[in-house]
Amino acid sequence: MTLICLGCPTVDPSTQKALALPIVNPLDRHGRIFFFAWLSFLLSFMSWYAMPPLLNATIKQDLGLTDNEVANSTILGGVASLLVRLIAGPLCDRFGPRYVLIGTLFLSAIPCGCAGLAKDALGLGFVRFFMGVAGAAFVPCQALMAAWFDNSVIGTASAFAAGWGDAGVGVTFFVMPAVYESFLGTHDHPERIAWRLSFLVPCILQIVCGLAVLFLSDDTPTGPWSSRNLDMSRRPSVAPILQDLRSSNSSMTMTPHATLDLEKGQATTAEVQRRGSEAPTLADAQQGHSSKPSKKQIVGDLCCLQTLMLAAAYFSTFGLALLVNAVLVNWFMAPTKFGWSQSLATDWASMFGLLNFVTRPFGGLTGDLLYRRFGEQRGLVAKKFWISFLAVGGGAFALLIGLLNPSSPAVFLVLIAILAIFIEAGNGACYALLPHVNPHVNGLMGGIVGGSGNLGGIVYTTVARHSSFHKTLWTTGLTSLVIGVAIAFVHPVVPQNRRTLHA
Repeated sequence: MTLICLGCPTVDPSTQKALALPIVNPLDRHGRIFFFAWLSFLLSFMSWYAMPPLLNATIKQDLGLTDNEVANSTILGGVASLLVRLIAGPLCDRFGPRYVLIGTLFLSAIPCGCAGLAKDALGLGFVRFFMGVAGAAFVPCQALMAAWFDNSVIGTASAFAAGWGDAGVGVTFFVMPAVYESFLGTHDHPERIAWRLSFLVPCILQIVCGLAVLFLSDDTPTGPWSSRNLDMSRRPSVAPILQDLRSSNSSMTMTPHATLDLEKGQATTAEVQRRGSEAPTLADAQQGHSSKPSKKQIVGDLCCLQTLMLAAAYFSTFGLALLVNAVLVNWFMAPTKFGWSQSLATDWASMFGLLNFVTRPFGGLTGDLLYRRFGEQRGLVAKKFWISFLAVGGGAFALLIGLLNPSSPAVFLVLIAILAIFIEAGNGACYALLPHVNPHVNGLMGGIVGGSGNLGGIVYTTVARHSSFHKTLWTTGLTSLVIGVAIAFVHPVVPQNRRTLHA
């Protein structure tokens, strides 16, 4: 069975999840949710990064900003995204990722449209902080993929949705200068007005996309999010399967996690059959997990070694990507480096973001291929080693660029492109493994791991504020190397679930 299809995908009869990714078919309901997921994330990233393409020259000069004030505003945007990502995780579990995505689009559109009201460093920091809300769209985007696509293809679906969404950074570095130049030249507005009007474009696009998601998509493949935890016997899509399971093996019982995963669409029929073990009775299992996991269970899930492993990996890969996106234009324009114009600098800086169109999907797709090649037990270990390899590779190239500090633009661009391949593929690989770790709190997991990436960006950007770019790169590269090696020694499966895999 292929991971990607052009028509309507085959679905699992018990969960209604797609077993392949309909990559260019928005007419299909699974293809439509994929389309809106990546498009919403792309437009959110456009809103989040609408400021940097114009910040280091036009806005900085108009508002009379210092380099430190520019850097501080960048850090504030990262802090806001971190906080909202942590909140978005439990909100996805409570209200469903679709409504969280819609809310994120609407809420982040407001500060983006009001960005032109900033008149000084304080106003800029205020606006950029609330524009950072847009970065939280990543969490419901990934949670939607987990709700609509089977575990055998989740890495591919998550990586394509996130990769095409992340490419919004590169799109922004093209679009915002073009919009600014249009207002400046075609419409004959002065510079101080042109840049302010430019922010209305991503604002309007976000609102339109939010309305489309609201009226043209569904919560889950089986119905509204609020009905996902009904007793299994009351679920039309699950009741016949339970009857078949009882008929085929009357002595079989199911563990609480297996029951909950089938209820929430996190397991297929085969997986539930395999998880039959020593639960007292099927009825007990159903009754025991019609309620939500306790706070103690949730804390244990989020503090386990496997969660920390994914958080550390994403801290290093996505944090490094945020650092490069934040400072690359300024690096190109610096008189002590290349001294490029704002237009030329943004054009070449867009390359780093646009590579996400292929690099992040490559990371997730490779993870799924490894999973299918080696089977469920060894496949998860293979996914883990794939993450480790990419983190080490990304760290090595960041270290190399920082130590060489190349003065040739051609050499620098080649090395930056290779760095992008490793760390952006690493981002995709992380979320190819994440749905297998504590799937019953998938939204929380997405929020914690996604927030850790923002934390990495904050830490690395803060380091860059007090150091040169090349020193920051080799420092962060060394950190990624250490994290990548450490990941290799962590088992990817939570201890209480390992016996299930061996069964």
